[in-house]
Amino acid sequence: MVKRGELRSLWAAPKPDRDAILKKQAEMDEIRQKIRKAHTEERLAMTKILTPEQRAAMPPGGPGLGRGGRQGGMCGGLGGGRGMGRGRGPRGGFWD
Repeated sequence: MVKRGELRSLWAAPKPDRDAILKKQAEMDEIRQKIRKAHTEERLAMTKILTPEQRAAMPPGGPGLGRGGRQGGMCGGLGGGRGMGRGRGPRGGFWD
């Protein structure tokens, strides 16, 4: 989120610095790649300890393809609920 704010600031400059923007995007891509790798390693570790029935109940496709936010995963991922998961209910609570 910090890097996202920094990128917004770079774009908001009167004369956006192309090289600085590309560098910041590369930093963000590197972080996303590390997170994706960590999710993959975690899921692979889980599959080693789960029963066949538990593995069958896991969302298909691995990290990034589950339910919830843009990054999905088994726990809703990093998308902050802005993906295809459930939003606010009729009473205003998140899971109402």
